[in-house]
Amino acid sequence: MQVLCNIQVFAKAMPSLFAPHYEDFFIYSADSYQIKALKLDILSIIALDSSISFVLKEFQVFHIKYMFFWTLLEYEFI
Repeated sequence: MQVLCNIQVFAKAMPSLFAPHYEDFFIYSADSYQIKALKLDILSIIALDSSISFVLKEFQVFHIKYMFFWTLLEYEFI
């Protein structure tokens, strides 16, 4: 996680360094919530016109999975 925190700092200063590697920051289901949040923040920083459609799709996938998870939890406690 510390490496991602450092990348986040560098990405804010020079997003162009990481922009070509945006796919490396896509999230995995095994990632912890903190890692997912860091990766999504980095993606939002380094997105370019050429990668924005892929980055937005990643945000959509994360949102759908997140909402599905919370819906399941909600039904479990009703």
